Amino acid sequence: MNLGALCLSMSLLGGLQAQEPSPLGVDHPLQLPSLAWEDTKAVLQAPCEWKASEWSIAALGAASVGLAFALDRRVDDAVLHHPHDSWDRFSKKIETLGGVGGLVLVGGLYGGGVLADQPELRALGADAGIAILISRVAIDLPLKTLAGRTRPLDEEGSHHFKFFGKGDSFPSGHATQAFAIASVVAAHTENLWLAGGAYGMATLVGLARVERREHYLSDVVAGAFLGTVVGKIVVSTNQRLRSGPPRALKIAVLPAFGPDFRGLSLSAQF
Repeated sequence: MNLGALCLSMSLLGGLQAQEPSPLGVDHPLQLPSLAWEDTKAVLQAPCEWKASEWSIAALGAASVGLAFALDRRVDDAVLHHPHDSWDRFSKKIETLGGVGGLVLVGGLYGGGVLADQPELRALGADAGIAILISRVAIDLPLKTLAGRTRPLDEEGSHHFKFFGKGDSFPSGHATQAFAIASVVAAHTENLWLAGGAYGMATLVGLARVERREHYLSDVVAGAFLGTVVGKIVVSTNQRLRSGPPRALKIAVLPAFGPDFRGLSLSAQF
């Protein structure tokens, strides 16, 4: 499928009629499926709307993955022949942020925002959860299946790709999730220390996956770029959806009179 056909299909997807915002708010639990759908459309349509600056960033990301790919074998050899027990123990703990631990964290943020009636905390949790869902399910998993790259532990070499094969190394799902969370946190705060700390933790998750030989360096770089881009698009989209009050349905019932009838008229304004 060429880019023109892809853009056309994404435009048709975006043309589907969106539901009116609910008085419950876009971050209410009942509205999350609708919000996730809007965000998914925004992410898939984004490349068709990118300008030169966005394409420059995408090219830089692709170049970074290419450079990391050239270093994959050397980095994996260094990890294999220079083990560090203390770092190995630490990596087992930190990598959970790219897995179950990260999901628990995001769920806790959203649940805490709901229980404490804190809109910003609830929005943070919703954005992070949706960013994880889109990046891992809609993009990361199909890419893994398509690339079919084996993991370092399989000992088949860093150049072993088999389209639609059994490999699931490229890109790193843990790195994707960790950077999706980090990018959402960074977008929700003006505190540079907090933003830097979030990205720093995500970087440690990626390094932990390389150290444990679950992924090559290029797997992690690709996942980091993917998670960051999706997280930023989700936050930007949802901030726009939250910016205005929902339009309420207004119903008016008025008496109506005519030469031959008496009754009521019903009018509705959306």
